[in-house]
Amino acid sequence: MKRKEQDPLERLFKQIPAAPLPPDFREVMMEKIRREALRMQKRKERWGLIAVILASVFMLTLATLGFIYLKIPRVEISLPRPDLLPFYIYIGGLTLVLLGMDYLLRRHYQRKQQK
Repeated sequence: MKRKEQDPLERLFKQIPAAPLPPDFREVMMEKIRREALRMQKRKERWGLIAVILASVFMLTLATLGFIYLKIPRVEISLPRPDLLPFYIYIGGLTLVLLGMDYLLRRHYQRKQQK
C-alpha cells in the first residue's frame, strides 16, 4: 500500500501549539449564535412583509383592471353629512388610541418574552 501524502495544512496545524480557550468563549460564541438567529428571523419577517405587499399590490391591480375591463360604473364617494363629522372624528380617534395601545402592549410582551 502506498502511504498517503500528508496535507501541508495538516502539517502546519500540527506545528501550532495548543492554546487554552478564553474563559468567556462560551458566552461570546452563544451571543454570536443568538445574534445570527435574530438576524435570520428579521430577514424572514422582512421577506414575508415584502411578499404580502407584493401580493396586495397584485390583487389591487387585478381588481382595477377587472373594473376597467368589465366597464363597471364609476363609484362615487360622498362626504358624510356635516352634523355627523364630529362622531366620525371621535370613532377615528378611539380607533387610533386602541391601535396605539395594542402596539405598545405587543412590544412590551415581545420584549418580556425575549428576556
